[in-house]
Amino acid sequence: SANPEALEEIKQLMLQNYGNYIQSWRRCLDQDGSNRVNWDEFKSACSILNFHGDIGGAWRALDDDFSGFITLSELDQDSDEM
Repeated sequence: SANPEALEEIKQLMLQNYGNYIQSWRRCLDQDGSNRVNWDEFKSACSILNFHGDIGGAWRALDDDFSGFITLSELDQDSDEM
């Protein structure tokens, strides 16, 4: 099930490591530059961030439309509008 707390932990690690969501998206999450992140990319990013909590729950909190991908707007609406 969705785990918003795990997602918040990951988002804090993103900010600590990259300063903002856009840099985190470009340098850590969206590794192939497709403007969307699949489950494998997300797991890899969690490893890079040294997050070992509820990865699946964080994913489900992000992929709320069950598309199998997440976008920057699902991660952070404000960053996506820049």
